[in-house]
Amino acid sequence: MNAFTRLSQTQRHHYAMRDGFRKDSKKDDAPLPEHFVGVSGDDRKALREGFGKLVRDLFARDELFPEHVLERDDVHGERDKLRALIFSNL
Repeated sequence: MNAFTRLSQTQRHHYAMRDGFRKDSKKDDAPLPEHFVGVSGDDRKALREGFGKLVRDLFARDELFPEHVLERDDVHGERDKLRALIFSNL
């Protein structure tokens, strides 16, 4: 989880939460898209597989969205819209 919060706003918006970096790069040593340049090797490993089926559960947990991150990314309303969309499809 910490690796995800260390991504920049642009990186978080482009990160494939369910499939992780393996969606963007099939081989472990293959380059990732340019907007992920600068992500540390440890964070790349942590984010390789994504969050899988847990994505839905993660969005329901407030610790994924601490207030300072929400304020920085200006996504207060976006979080609630995403939650509503996810739960309406259950």
